[in-house]
Amino acid sequence: MSSINLVQPGSACLLVRDTDDRTQSSSDSSLSAKIGRMVTHLFSPTTSGTANPSNNAHATRFARLSTVESDGAEKMAEKVAEYEQLTTYLDRAIATGNVEQALLKSVGKVTAQGIGGLTQKDGKQLKKYLRSLAACGQGAEAATQVKDMLDVLIFQKEKLVIRNSAKICPLIVKLKHLHTLDLTDNHRKKLSKKIWKLTHLHSLILTNNEIKELPGEIKTLRHLENLDVSICNQLTKLPREVGELPELYCLDVSDCPRLESIGTGAFSDLETINLEDSPRVRIPASLRARER
Repeated sequence: MSSINLVQPGSACLLVRDTDDRTQSSSDSSLSAKIGRMVTHLFSPTTSGTANPSNNAHATRFARLSTVESDGAEKMAEKVAEYEQLTTYLDRAIATGNVEQALLKSVGKVTAQGIGGLTQKDGKQLKKYLRSLAACGQGAEAATQVKDMLDVLIFQKEKLVIRNSAKICPLIVKLKHLHTLDLTDNHRKKLSKKIWKLTHLHSLILTNNEIKELPGEIKTLRHLENLDVSICNQLTKLPREVGELPELYCLDVSDCPRLESIGTGAFSDLETINLEDSPRVRIPASLRARER
């Protein structure tokens, strides 16, 4: 059985773990180069010697999205076209004074054309979500969240960051390639049930929220490797299911002054746990036996 590093309450040091066998290699350089060459071709200056500045801006951003699957120039051009339509619609929605109406019109166009594989049913859910946030003065935040999720959906990006949002867009359940969900600083008291449908998540970051406990549904995240609930001042316990996650190797419960229990599971794959400034935590016997 492998040993584990513990940072005890009041300790000033940080955890250090061996990541040689965990760190994934960066995107293949040949793929990145291929994407770069293709984008350069797609957005090269016209015969008149001028290029569209807006297109060049999109091309630059597109070139950085190294997770895009490359199946040839035709598929690449199709994704670029989809992305341009979305950014045109949603940038206009964010900039307009009448956020709700602009967003509803944008969603209608996106779903009508099936961009990103969205259906009319998805469109109805999005409209309901946008109306609810616009009604409480969060129309701009809703627009940004929808735009970010569509960006993840089309380009199969692996990370999504959501800040200062009262609700999570229903589109999140469509993000099959999402590996990291960062909900830092949302001051949430409860977590959306949609999160537990993201069974492909590798990292869940819940720093600085107002949750009192995590539900047992976290057991559905069978591929979760990193769980960060640091600075959750109201958190009192973690469910037993956390210790039963088969691939969890990093747990951060630092700065949780009310936290008493982190569960009684085996924590079979856990390598590091940060308990700094969480003085009430009772360390399970299964972890004590492996402490270095």
